[in-house]
Amino acid sequence: MKSFSNSSLSNYLKSLASTQPAPGGGSAAAVVAALGFSLLEKVAAISQTKQKASFQNEIQESKLLEKIAMKLADGDAKAYGAVIKAYKIKAVTEAQKKSRREKIDRALGVSFEVPFQLLETVKKGEVLLEKLLKRSDGAIKSDLEVA
Repeated sequence: MKSFSNSSLSNYLKSLASTQPAPGGGSAAAVVAALGFSLLEKVAAISQTKQKASFQNEIQESKLLEKIAMKLADGDAKAYGAVIKAYKIKAVTEAQKKSRREKIDRALGVSFEVPFQLLETVKKGEVLLEKLLKRSDGAIKSDLEVA
């Protein structure tokens, strides 16, 4: 599976629109979060220039959150791919059926971890957003509303 972090947005959208099972909703949510974190970085950078004040912590944190979100976009697609692979296992005997069920359960368990990790990442982004709302001013705040 190719990394979405190294893909153009246009290529990612083509992959998302394809009939392939992944990427899907979880990956798309992570990419949307990364876009929001990029807007936070933009606001911090512009605020730093306009206010002649340091926003380095906010810039670095937004870059880190964006990187994490993009890794989660990849992770979600990979995890869901494992679920699909487990469902495709042929099972005839009771032992094979039990093994298949165990593999499906394990794959589903892993696939559920990614959305929870994304939720935790977004919560950190909300804290950063609140900081930027207090520190930034002017028209740039509209980007915070979008983020």
